[in-house]
Parts: sequence; C-alpha cells; structure tokens
Amino acid sequence: MILKHRRASITTTLLAAWLAAASACDRAMAQASRPGADGPPLKWEHLGASTGRPLVFLPALGFPGRYWEKVYSAFESTNPVYVVTFAGSGGVPACQPPYFGRTIEAVHELIASQGLKDPVLVGHFFSIDVSLHVAAQYPDEVAGIFGIPFALPRVRRTERQEAARSITEEYLHGGPELWMPKMIQQIRNVVKNGEIVDRLVEMIKDADRETYARTLGELTADPIENDLPKVRCPVNFIAPVTLPPRAKRDSIEKAQERLAALGEERTDMIRMAYPNLAKCEAFALRNAGAFPMLDSPGRVVISLQRFLKRLDNPKSNWDSTIGAGAATQPTNRRDAP
Repeated sequence: MILKHRRASITTTLLAAWLAAASACDRAMAQASRPGADGPPLKWEHLGASTGRPLVFLPALGFPGRYWEKVYSAFESTNPVYVVTFAGSGGVPACQPPYFGRTIEAVHELIASQGLKDPVLVGHFFSIDVSLHVAAQYPDEVAGIFGIPFALPRVRRTERQEAARSITEEYLHGGPELWMPKMIQQIRNVVKNGEIVDRLVEMIKDADRETYARTLGELTADPIENDLPKVRCPVNFIAPVTLPPRAKRDSIEKAQERLAALGEERTDMIRMAYPNLAKCEAFALRNAGAFPMLDSPGRVVISLQRFLKRLDNPKSNWDSTIGAGAATQPTNRRDAP
C-alpha cells in the first residue's frame, strides 16, 4: 500500500513538473513567435507643412497617436507633423516580438526613410523611453525630445528581470475576459475627468492584450541607464500635477502651496528616474491630469512652442540630470505655463 502511494505521489509530481515545463515552453514559444502577427511595429501619418522642423508625435502604450490631435493640430501650419500609432493599438495589427526593441528601430526607420532633418520626438510615458533610446543610438538624427515621462522610481536593476516576468504574467493572467476591466480600472485610477475616461476607454479597447503585456515586461527589464549618457539633444519633460478632490476644502493659498510642493516632488522624481542626461529640464504642469494633451492641450502647445524656440536659439542654456544631486537641483523654470 505504501509503495502504491509512493508511486502515485511520484507520478503526480512528475506530471505536475511536466505540465509546468510545457506551460513555460508554451509561453516561450508565444513570445518567440506569434502566428498571424505579421504587421509592422508602427504606422504613421504625415500631416502639416512641407517645411520646418519635423515633429513626431508618439503615444503611450496601448493608445493611438490621434489622442495628440489637439496639440499637433496647432503646429500643422508651421511644421511637418508625423502621427505614430504602435502595433497592437489603435486598430494597427500586432507585430512579432521582441516589441520594445523593434519599436525603437521602427521610429528611427521613420526618421531615416523620410529624411527628417533635426526632428523633435514628442512622447508620452512608454514613448518617452523609446525616444531616449533612439536619440542615444542615433544622436545625430534627433534634435530634441519633449513630453510626459513616467514619474515613478525604477525597479532596482538586479530585480528587473523578475519584475518584468511578474508584470507580464499579471496582464496575461485570467484570460481576455479580465483584460479590459483591468485596463478600465487603471484608467479610472489616474484620470478623474469622466469624459476623458470615456474617451480613453474607447481607445484602449483596440489594444492587443499580448502586445501590451509583453511590451510592458520588456520596458520594465530595460537597462535604460546605459543609454541615457549618450543622449546629446535637449530633453524637456513636463510633469502634470493636480490635487486630490478632498483638497478642494483648502484655501486658495494652501492649495497653491500644496501644488507647488507636489510639482517639486514630481519633477525631482522624474530627474532621478532619468539620470545623466546632459541637457534635461523638468517642469510641473499644475492642475493638469496624466493625459494633459486631452485636458490641457493649450498649455501643452505653449510648452512645446517654448521648447522649440529654445532649440532654435544656439545660446540657450540647459539644466541636466548629471550627478547625485541632480534630483533636487534647484531651477528657476520649474513650472510650465
């Protein structure tokens, strides 16, 4: 009887091990190749003027480039405008992995194939990191980077591979039926304007779950610090900040003090997340949400116009994020308009 139990136990253990190995193999195969996912890493649309400094608008992961419309439409009369949507979002078919690296090369291919001279890459969250890699690897082909970066501390480098695996599994776990409710909840967690929430939800519905999960994993594992010192062009980050609803009870003076403190905290966090950039400035955009191109487009336009004017002036001076003290380095230009 004992022998039978032992044999059963051994059989069960071997079966469990085999199933685990098969599952791991299936995941590896899914990441290595996706049947039917034969699209390009991105698609783009050319708008605007035929002359002037090119502006390349890049979206956050899972969203179409058209959500920048209220910003890029302000530049169509003066600048060539390129609106990008990445594979697996906005109705663009998924492409083959690896996603992050292929996206970086595809943005550079857009610049090279169109012969763009001194373009500015305008990014949001994920595409800020894409832009920095492009500028680092092709420093003579990017004149500037502008946009809204992640304002979160990075995972320690020794822990990134495990964090990447965990975050990928988190988005793939539970099947497609749990994917969209999860994304909708995440949007509601960071966006408080109901109308904008509805617009973003409609956009994210076209996102490909597999592309989103694995791209986010690759981004989490990325050792971006290796490339940041190679970026030679000026970088202009804006950090949207807004007070929670309960702060409405504060006096105007108190609210302004809290906004200033929050803006300082957010810009410092950005500077720490993107160290060793030779020309980098971060500004707080007060009373704006995580998607300011939707809730505060006019102010984003003004900030970008100001950045472009400074780029055109060879005498412009720039702050940096070089050095251990860069995260709290004072500046007189903390707030965007």
